[in-house]
Amino acid sequence: MVHKKWLIITNALVWAAAGINIARFGITAAIEDGTCVWLWSIVVFILFSLMFLRVIGKNAQRINAMEHPKAPLYKFLTVKGYLIIAFMMTLGIVLRHLSSIPTSFFAYFYTGLGLALCLAGISSFWKIQR
Repeated sequence: MVHKKWLIITNALVWAAAGINIARFGITAAIEDGTCVWLWSIVVFILFSLMFLRVIGKNAQRINAMEHPKAPLYKFLTVKGYLIIAFMMTLGIVLRHLSSIPTSFFAYFYTGLGLALCLAGISSFWKIQR
């Protein structure tokens, strides 16, 4: 059992780490492809940031509203959250292994998606109740 603030910190670290990893794939693809796709990356970043920041806020509200001050660490996500992560990871792996998808797609999509995830993770730190 950990204090609720550690659930939010764990959530923040998971989102930020996933974001850094995905952005790394995108930036590597951009370098390999040699195309300038930053405008599309910004569009993807804005769209996903709006969604992820809302999800992060709802998750922090759920954690902060827990009745007891301590909970098991795995409660930083709901069952639905774990299922979404599993689906997204599977989809990402499958997409990367399909040779028919151009590298430029990964360059802009993964860069924008990864940076949006990272921003959402960092924003979680402001959701900790003291």
